[in-house]
Amino acid sequence: MAQDHGDQFVRLAPNDEGSGARHASAWRRVGGDGRLNGRTATAAASGGYAISKGALLTATRVLGFELGAAGIRVNAVVPGWMMGPAVEIYVQMTSAARNISEEAVLAELTERIPVGHIPTDDEVAGTIVYLASDLSASLTGQAIDANGGEVFD
Repeated sequence: MAQDHGDQFVRLAPNDEGSGARHASAWRRVGGDGRLNGRTATAAASGGYAISKGALLTATRVLGFELGAAGIRVNAVVPGWMMGPAVEIYVQMTSAARNISEEAVLAELTERIPVGHIPTDDEVAGTIVYLASDLSASLTGQAIDANGGEVFD
C-alpha cells in the first residue's frame, strides 16, 4: 500500500462510522491489493501511549470485521523490544546509570524473552511479510505479538 493512501485512510476512518469500509474499498478500486497491515507496540507504563496502542488494536479488529466482505484484510504486528540502535542506546544509558555492564542489562532484558534473544528488525519484518502474503489469506482483524514470547495476548 502506498504511504499516502494509508495516511488518508487513517485520518478518515476514525471520524465516521463505516467510513473505513468506504475509503478502503475506494482505495482498493484504484489499485490497492486488499491488505492493510499496521504495526503497534506492546503497551508501556505511559497512560496515553497505552491508550493509543489499545485504540490501534481495537481499530484492527473492527476494521478487519468491517472490511472483510470487501476482500480487505486488516492485521497488526505488535513487536516488543527490537534489537537495533534504540535498544543499544537504552542498554548503554542503563549500564552507565546503574554502573553495571551492558551485558548485564541485556541479560536482564532477555531473561523475560522465552526465545532467549531480543528480536531483530528482520525477524519482526518477517511477520509483516507473512501478513502481507497470500499465506495469511484467512487472517483478518488479528494482532500478532512478534516479541519472542515476552508478551502473550
